[in-house]
This record gives sequence, C-alpha cells and structure tokens, in this order.
Amino acid sequence: MVRARTHGNTVQFPLVYGDLLDSDSLDRVARGVDTVIHCAGLAHRPSATLDEHIRINVHGTRSLLCQAIRHGVKQFIFMSSISVYGKHDEPYREEHVLRPVTPYGHAKARAEDVLQEMAASQRLPLVILRLSTVYGMGGPGNVNRLIRAVRTFGPIVIGDGKNEKSLTYVQNVAQLIDHAMTNHPGTSAICNVSDPRPYTLYEITETIAKTLQCQRRIVRIPKSAAVCGSQLISLAFRLVRKQSPISPQAIGILTESSVCDASRLKRELGFEARILLEEGLKCTIAR
Repeated sequence: MVRARTHGNTVQFPLVYGDLLDSDSLDRVARGVDTVIHCAGLAHRPSATLDEHIRINVHGTRSLLCQAIRHGVKQFIFMSSISVYGKHDEPYREEHVLRPVTPYGHAKARAEDVLQEMAASQRLPLVILRLSTVYGMGGPGNVNRLIRAVRTFGPIVIGDGKNEKSLTYVQNVAQLIDHAMTNHPGTSAICNVSDPRPYTLYEITETIAKTLQCQRRIVRIPKSAAVCGSQLISLAFRLVRKQSPISPQAIGILTESSVCDASRLKRELGFEARILLEEGLKCTIAR
C-alpha cells in the first residue's frame, strides 16, 4: 500500500493506494493476503507532536491489525524501532524495560503493546522487528546525511569518534522479512535487527570516505565547537524562515552511542545480516 501514485513505478505486483487512517483502503490491502508487513508510519519529522504520532503510529496500526484479523491474515510482521528503549548504558536487549524519550519511540512502544494484546487474543503469529539505523539508497536517516556531508565537506568526525552505532543495510531487512515469511510463518517473536556488531563513528566516516575515494584526511572537530556552530547556523536559517541542515540536537544524536544486541535474531529466527558496512555503503553510494 502506498499513499500516492509515483511516476515510473516498476513494482511488479498490484498496488493499493490509501492511508493508515483510511479504513476502506486498509480493508482492501488486507483482503486475500497471507502476511501483512507493516512498514508504514510517521517518522523523520522532528516537528510532529506526540498526538500526531499516536494517531498514525498507534491508532493506524490498530486499524490495520483489525482488518488483518477480519480477513484471516495468517501472519503479521511489524517494523518497530530501538527507539522504544530510550536511553540505556548497555546494549539494548529485548528484555529491557522500555523507556522511550521521543514521541516516535513512545508511539512505537504503544503500538507494540496494542499488537501483542490483540494478536495474542486471536492467536495470530506476530513478529516485531526493532530496527536499528537502516541505511540504503534514498534513505532519510543519519547515515545518508553523513554520506552527503563527506561528499560535500570531506571526512569530518565530531568528537573523538569512538561512540558506537548499530545499523544495517536495507537489503538485510528485506531478506529478514522474506526469511520470516518463508521459514517461520507460525512464529511469534520480538527481535532487535542490526549487523552482528556495532561500528564506531570514526569507522563509519572512514569507510564512507574510502568508498567515495576521498583522499583527504579525517578532520576531528570538538563536540562543543560543533554545537556552537550548529546553533549559529540554526539561528541564521530561522531568520530567513528555513529549516537548518544541522542542529544541536542532530549533533547530540550523531555523537552518542546507540547499540543493540541482535543475538536473539539469530537464536530465535536463525537469521544474521550478511551485507555488512563496507558492502552496504558501496551499494548505497553506487546507486
């Protein structure tokens, strides 16, 4: 299901045009299918309120599951996020108490609760995939922003570069979904999704520069200087009523660690990401 007709669409299967908040379109998308893969939702919109996230990411998800149950869908796969964990000093594990700190994280956590309660009552197999940072062609996330920054300004690392990030290439997620449908159609599970190990910010930046064949040495900028610079840039953009390309909040996210433990994914679903950082970045940049 997609929200708008796109020019030059080459998808080789029928599309349903609709919206999570449109019950008629949800009826059409759930009719006659065995598995619903729920990737839709409100994301990457910092200005969105908690109410907006709840309306789309929770109530919309509940409506979709209702239609799936009504039409006898046999499996429901939900794309969640490690944002549900909030802040922990150790790698996020599925058994951790969820303490989300963002509207997006709060909504994803509440959507998980709704799905688990409804699926259990109907004995519907439910797979919840808590995605780490996913990157790939055209992605809106931080890895793609970092690629653009290295291409434009050269390899720059803010802070000491030792903070770690869990991430994975988008094709790994697609392969995981196919694996879950094919090999575990009757399984219910909650799993973190990432490459087998995290990467430091320095390693990510260095690999991007290598892939772009950038010969310049990596420049380190102290975090305090980067925050001050981003504040000045944000102020300048506000004066002309435009959104700044960088903000103190973005600097904070870039320089903090965000690591999850994906061992349960291999243990319960028998899956491990095969396309790792160097190959994933080559595929992303080549396209």
